[in-house]
Order: sequence, then structure tokens, then C-alpha cells
Amino acid sequence: MGYPVEVHSWLTPELEERIELSRRFDPGDAAEDGGAGTELHRDVCLLMNAEPYPSWDEKLNRALQSWRDTAAHQARRPIFADDRTCEDCRRDPYVIIAQLEDDSTAHRWPHWMQHTLREHLIDVRGELSEALALRPYAGATIAAFLDGAGLRPRHTWDQTTRQAVQIVTDQAALVDLWLRYRMATLAPWPMRVRRAVLGV
Repeated sequence: MGYPVEVHSWLTPELEERIELSRRFDPGDAAEDGGAGTELHRDVCLLMNAEPYPSWDEKLNRALQSWRDTAAHQARRPIFADDRTCEDCRRDPYVIIAQLEDDSTAHRWPHWMQHTLREHLIDVRGELSEALALRPYAGATIAAFLDGAGLRPRHTWDQTTRQAVQIVTDQAALVDLWLRYRMATLAPWPMRVRRAVLGV
């Protein structure tokens, strides 16, 4: 399924192509075709394999399980009583992709469902960022080289600081692409969440 660029300005044609390629990627074919679709998965897997357990996917799956397990409570919270979607949810690219790719319903997700997914994804991104910051690097941690870097002019950064900043920047881009891919292939989680509210 393609995403209309004129509606979702954050989704460039290049990114749409990479998401589609990554969706069709088969690791068993990587050695044979060497196609562009392997690039995202190769880069993501390198970072995922460098992380201690749990992996990126395991962290996300735990968040999705919590999304399902707390659904009945969240759906009844007074804050979501009027079901008006907040601006953050309307603009969130991950929520938009997840809804566009949800074939289990023809209707817009209720606000509680959008908002709680968004909150869980914020937590996952935070956990991944923290794990990277605490990774050993150049005799210290990545966080040690990032501390205060944003307050200093770039021309004063040493090579190790520049590399640390680049590592964090690269992971943020890969996490973004990975989450967009995972939201595009989120089934059957949305259906599980709705069933949890109904008690089935």
C-alpha cells in the first residue's frame, strides 16, 4: 500500500520506496540479489545485534503487549471520553502509518488507541536512546562525549565527539525507519487491542 505524499508531507518518495523494499525483504535472498532492500535491514540488524538482550523487536513487542493488556482500562479513562483526536496523534507518523495499514477495520481508531500506542512508542525510543548512550565508547560511554557537546561550537569538537554524535544521529534515523516499517506490518496487534476491550 502506498502512502499519499500530498497528504503526509513527512513521507518522501525515497522513504516510501525504502519502506516498501524493507517490507518485501527476504534475508534468504540477500546473498543472491544484493538489492537496495537489504541496506536498511543490514544497518538495523547491526545495531540491534550490538544491543544486549532484549533486542529492539523484543522491546517493541513488550510495549505492544502492554498496549493490549491495558486497553480495557485506557478505553474507559475520562480523558478519552469525547474521543477527539489530539494534535499530537493527528501528526504522529507512526500512528498514521499503523492506521493506514490496519486492514482489520474501515474506521478511524478511537483516540485512546492512537494515544496509548504513541506513548508506548515514545517509551521504546527512549529505552533505545538510553541503551546507546550508556554503551562503552573510547574508554568511557557515548553519553560522556555527548554531554555538553550541543553547547559548544562544532568546530571545537574533537574527532571522538564528532563520531559519538554521528553514532547517535545514525541510530535515531535507523530507529525511525525501523519503527515506520514495524507500524506498516503491525497486524495482528490492532485487532488484539480491540478484542481486549471487548473481553474476547
